[in-house]
Amino acid sequence: MNVISYTQLVIKENGKQIQKGMNFAIQKTYSVVLMSTQKNAPYNDQIFDDGVIEYEGHDVPANINPEKKLVDQSLLTPSGTPTENGKFFQAALDYKHGLREPARIQVYRKLRKGIWVDMGFYDLIDAYEKNDQKRKVFKFLLKPKIDLNQDDQEYLDMLHNRQIPGEVQKEVYERDRGKCRICGSSDNLHFDHILPFSKGGSSKVASNIQLLCARHNLKKGAKIINKFKLFITIFSMLFTLSGCLEMEVNQPPNSQTGSTFTSTAEIVFIVDDQVNFGRRMIFAVNKPIGWTINSMTYDSPEHGSGVFDYKGNNDVDPDCQNCGTNENWELELEQNFPSPDGMHWQMYSSDRSEESSSTSENPDTFHVDIDFTVDDNQGSYMLNYFSAFSDLNMADETDDSKYALDSKKNTTEQNTRNWF
Repeated sequence: MNVISYTQLVIKENGKQIQKGMNFAIQKTYSVVLMSTQKNAPYNDQIFDDGVIEYEGHDVPANINPEKKLVDQSLLTPSGTPTENGKFFQAALDYKHGLREPARIQVYRKLRKGIWVDMGFYDLIDAYEKNDQKRKVFKFLLKPKIDLNQDDQEYLDMLHNRQIPGEVQKEVYERDRGKCRICGSSDNLHFDHILPFSKGGSSKVASNIQLLCARHNLKKGAKIINKFKLFITIFSMLFTLSGCLEMEVNQPPNSQTGSTFTSTAEIVFIVDDQVNFGRRMIFAVNKPIGWTINSMTYDSPEHGSGVFDYKGNNDVDPDCQNCGTNENWELELEQNFPSPDGMHWQMYSSDRSEESSSTSENPDTFHVDIDFTVDDNQGSYMLNYFSAFSDLNMADETDDSKYALDSKKNTTEQNTRNWF
C-alpha cells in the first residue's frame, strides 16, 4: 500500500515505461497490471470483501475499431497472436488445470494523475467471460499474495489494507495533502488503518484511514497510535508566571469529533516569600470556540480535592451564579497571548483559597483534569494552557488591579513529546 509517483513506479520496474494496463511477463518472474476503481475509470475493476480483485480485460485498440466500448473484447489479434487478454486467460486456465503455479501479478492502482498505490503481489487464479449488457468482456480474478497464516490478525489487517476503496484512498490523500500524518514527510507513504480491521476498524470510511510514512507505519506496528476514529490533531503550549510555578500537560494526540477527552496538568508550586495570604489557583485554556469545557477539577496531596469555577464572560454559562465575576481576566490574557482565529481563552479559578508553606525542597503539587467535548469540525489545533496563583479574597472585586496578570512571563515551552 505504498503511495508512489509514476517515476518511482518506473524505477521500481527496472526502468520500464509501463503504459498499458495489462503487461504479461513484462518481468522475468511476474506480470504487471494497472487498475483503477474510481468512478470515471475506463474499466470496471472491483475489489471484493475478501480482498480478491476482479480485473476487467482490455478493449480492442481504437485503430482496429473506434467503437471499442461496443465490441467484444478479444483473446487474439487480427494476425492470430494472443492479446494481453489471451496471455492472462491462458495462464489462468493452465493454473486451474494444474499445469502451472498461479501467475504472479504486481498490481498498481491509480490514485490520481501521476500518483499510484503499490498494491503488492497477487496470484492469478481464474478467468472467465462476462456479458456487460453491451458486449462480452473478460474478467480475471487476482487473489492477494500474503505470506502469513490466514488465522493471523496481521494477515487480516494486511488484507483489508488492500480493500480500501479508490474513492476513499483519493479522499484520504487529498485530506492529508499527500503527507505523513505524523511527521509531514511526503516520501514512502502508505495507507494505514487507524483502528486495525482486527480490532473493529473499517476500510470503507476515510475517517479510519490515514497516510503514514514507512518509518511511522512500521513503528506503529500493531499498536494503535490514535485512540479514536475521526481525528483532530492536538498540540499544546504551556504558560506559567515566572518564579513560582512549573506545569506539564499531558493530552491525547487526537480526538474523535463530537467526543470527549481529558487533558491533565501536573503543577508544582513554590510559595513566594513576599506573599503571606491565602491564594487561589487561576487556570485558563485557549481552545476552539466550538469546544466545551465540561469540568475542571484538581487534586493535591497538600490541599485536598476541589473544582474550578468559570470566571470569564457570563454568556458562556448564564446559569452559573459564580461565573462572570471579572471578564477582564480573559481580556488580559488575550492581550498577552492573542488567540488564533476560531480560538478563545476561558479562565477559571479554584473553589477556595489556600495558604502555602511550600519550599523548593517540598513544593505543593496539583493534579488538574480538564474535560473537553469536541465539536464536529476537523483540524489541527494548538491548545494553550495558563496557570497562576492570585489573591481573590478581596473586599472590592471591581478593583481590576488585583486581577491583573503578571506580564513577566517565562519563555514559553512547547511540549511536543506526546503530541504525535
